[in-house]
Order: sequence, then C-alpha cells, then structure tokens
Amino acid sequence: MNAAELFAEKQTYLDQFHASGYPAAFEDYQSQVKAFFDACDSTCPAEEKNIEDFCKEIAGQICSCAAEQKKQAGFRNEREEEAWQRNCNLFMVAYVFPAILECRNSYYKPLVKAIEKIWSKTFKSSKIKAATFETINSGFHKKILGLF
Repeated sequence: MNAAELFAEKQTYLDQFHASGYPAAFEDYQSQVKAFFDACDSTCPAEEKNIEDFCKEIAGQICSCAAEQKKQAGFRNEREEEAWQRNCNLFMVAYVFPAILECRNSYYKPLVKAIEKIWSKTFKSSKIKAATFETINSGFHKKILGLF
C-alpha cells in the first residue's frame, strides 16, 4: 500500500472540481485508487479490536504522505504555503474522503475519523470533515430546465 497513490494527479482532479466536471472526475479517481483500497481490505484485521489500530496506521500513512509533499513543495512565501494547504484540504474532502466512504467496508468510518484526527494534528490550522460524494455533488448549483 502506497498512500502516495491517493495524491497522484491531485491538481488535475482539483481542476475538475466544478458542477459539470466533478461526477466524472470522482468516478475516475475512484478507479485510480481502487488498488490502494483493495490492498487495505486485504490487510485489514478480522478482529474488531485491532481495526482501530489498523485505521490509525493507514491514517498516519496518508497524513504523512501529504506532509512530505508539503515539505518538498518549496514554497517561496507563506501565501503559497496557505494556498497549497487549502488545495490539499479540498482534495481530501472532495476526493479522498468520499472514495473511502464509498468503500462501505468494515473499517471505513473509523478510518475517516482517524484521518480527521491525525490531519488536524499534522496540519495545525486545518480541520477537515468527511462528506459523501452525494453530499458534495448536491452542493453544486444545478440548472433546472435551464432556468437557474
């Protein structure tokens, strides 16, 4: 399992985060990260008491990967760093969390909670919350019969 797979082509997906592009982009993202989640499924412990530790480990890998990308970005100023953080937060909320929630496996809820918790510790000024694809997609203003 390589958490970097979750962040591959991040900017490409963020560029598609609008009413007309998001559904197809999210579907594409899901297929891109399927192998990562399949690997998680195959290593998930059967005993419920071990699932919490498993989720903390996966969440730690995901957050560490993002932190490493931030470290390697080489920001010229604070403004660039803040913009990167906003984009990374948006990517997590719009793509990573919904992809996890779509899995609907035995550990998806504790994994999301673990990521939220570790993310806020890793990125001090960032508090993100998970939402489903349906919730996010419904937030876009849709034209109804071309009137709105």
